[in-house]
Amino acid sequence: MDFIKGWVIIDPKPACRLLILDAVNQIRQVKHYNRNEFKFLLQADEKKEPE
Repeated sequence: MDFIKGWVIIDPKPACRLLILDAVNQIRQVKHYNRNEFKFLLQADEKKEPE
């Protein structure tokens, strides 16, 4: 994750403006992606309780 974010920030790529992830909604995964500044696409997903 750090490599991808750093690579795009140092040398902006026109083809890499948005990174979308479809992950399982479990506590460990939600914490990991929150730490890496991922945002929920839909408010309904944000309100779901992790399994």
